[in-house]
Amino acid sequence: MHLTFYELSAFFFIYGFLGWCTEVCFQALSRGKLINRGFLNGPICPIYGVSVVVIIWLLEPLAAHGVILFLGSVILCSFLEWLTGFILEKLFHQRWWDYSKEPFNIGGYICLRFSIMWGLACVFVVYIAHPTVAFLLSLVPHTLGPVILCILGAAFLADCAATIGTMIGLNKRLLHIEKTASRLREFSDDVTEVLYEGSIRAKDNAEKAKSELEEQSDEFREKLSKGKEELQIRARKKKQLAEEHRMELERKLTYGQQRLLKAFPGAGSTRYSEAMELLKQHIDRYKKQKGGKK
Repeated sequence: MHLTFYELSAFFFIYGFLGWCTEVCFQALSRGKLINRGFLNGPICPIYGVSVVVIIWLLEPLAAHGVILFLGSVILCSFLEWLTGFILEKLFHQRWWDYSKEPFNIGGYICLRFSIMWGLACVFVVYIAHPTVAFLLSLVPHTLGPVILCILGAAFLADCAATIGTMIGLNKRLLHIEKTASRLREFSDDVTEVLYEGSIRAKDNAEKAKSELEEQSDEFREKLSKGKEELQIRARKKKQLAEEHRMELERKLTYGQQRLLKAFPGAGSTRYSEAMELLKQHIDRYKKQKGGKK
């Protein structure tokens, strides 16, 4: 089917917006929450726009063959979803959806259940939705349409740039958290080793001196106990300071970073997995505390 650049661009934004609406409704019904599910800040899911445009461009001529249209939609949409997930993970080291627990999945990027849903949705679009959308688009004045598309295109590119910046900032934040957690583990291991060696050394010294300094044993044990307590107090203070530093890093998330984590609760970092889990736990605790205060 021959489509002009104007039509391709218009359909991309229209179906990207409709896909965003679908995601919001799906999340509201399945999770009972109002969530901006899109990867971008604006009300658009590019994967829907791209997928439907590709289907219309390549497969609408096969509309007379429903089974072929369905199978072609399943294959093309699944490939685009796999490609999108793969590229996002490689670029930003984040996996924003994971179908690993779904049966018949490929790498967690796609699964049979959602691929079938993609196919059914595309059949619905080609037979029912698209004729109406194409008719409504034809009613838009040719002088006004390109202007609207230019505005939408500029906003879309700005949104993409902002989201990329958000992702880079999130990875930097996760790196700081990971380093802080690593220092905490190293410090904890050092303290454990010092306490262990100190205890063993003190025990050996105490046994050697027992026969010679029996009358001073009580004083020695008291000094040993005080020394241990002071070391433990210093260790707790240092650990508390490090923990406060880590929590401060977590609290400094931008709105965009918080929105992405809220929109994709199953997201995971392939590079900073531990830091991502710590971040999610802190956000959950913060939400509970905030809810309790209300």
